[in-house]
Amino acid sequence: MRIRKFGYPLKAGHVMTSMAFSDVITLIFIHDGHVVKEHPITVRKRLAGESTITARTAFDTVLEIINIIVLFNPMRIFLPISLVSFLAGVLWGLPIILQGRGVSIGSMLGITTGIICFFLGLISEQLSLIRKSKTD
Repeated sequence: MRIRKFGYPLKAGHVMTSMAFSDVITLIFIHDGHVVKEHPITVRKRLAGESTITARTAFDTVLEIINIIVLFNPMRIFLPISLVSFLAGVLWGLPIILQGRGVSIGSMLGITTGIICFFLGLISEQLSLIRKSKTD
């Protein structure tokens, strides 16, 4: 049996601690292309108390997943945001430019936001690569 060490920084501060470790490690394995098999389990019926899962818990879980995506693959988040902002700015300002009335403030805001998000994504990607190279 071959055992492989997975050296990911899973200490507090690297990955949010409010999400279950099993969820975090599953997302990391899927990100790295490993096969993750799920096995059915049996759970006894709750005898007392109520569920603590609320809409807030679901929202927090989605934020945790986005946090993990940004931690390991930041361009997956930043690139679509930057492209949408940039294209919205260009499409908003194009008719105004073609009419010869200059560039609107809204279009410049969209274009600038797109450029800033793109470069923030590049910086985040570099930091992610540095962090990953330290764990390999």
